[in-house]
Amino acid sequence: MKKIICIIFLSLFLFGCQTVVPVKQKFPTAPTELFEKPTEMIELKQDSLLSDFVVTVFENYGICHENNVKLEAWQQWYLKTKELYEKEGLSKK
Repeated sequence: MKKIICIIFLSLFLFGCQTVVPVKQKFPTAPTELFEKPTEMIELKQDSLLSDFVVTVFENYGICHENNVKLEAWQQWYLKTKELYEKEGLSKK
């Protein structure tokens, strides 16, 4: 009787675990800060003075630098996450 129970248990253990459940991993979502729109540049009015022109140029330079930092952060996040995703074998090849 013990042999029969042992055979049944062993066969259930071996054959019961053969079902393969496909798991589809999703690529991680990016942080919401990286989806913010870039800051708009300041437009200069036509009747502006030269001093207004200089101030606007400096402000737009700062805005451009800020947008550049956001873009670089996005690119670094994407490349690092993609590398980890592919390294861990989570992507389907």
